[in-house]
Amino acid sequence: MGDVSVIKDLLKDYPKLICERVFRRDIKEIKNILRMEEWKEEKFQNLLTSTIWISNYKDIIKKFHL
Repeated sequence: MGDVSVIKDLLKDYPKLICERVFRRDIKEIKNILRMEEWKEEKFQNLLTSTIWISNYKDIIKKFHL
């Protein structure tokens, strides 16, 4: 149950990213995705939605660097 509070704390600045799917993800993976430099670029902001949790960090990186 501790993971739930850790995840909620990680997403406190991103409430639109909270969904059931995120609670099934590894905390390390969540951190990796949230720390991506690409989110600072406006052109990628529309990709930062709760559906991001379907992907994993490596797949997201591949998509950004085609």
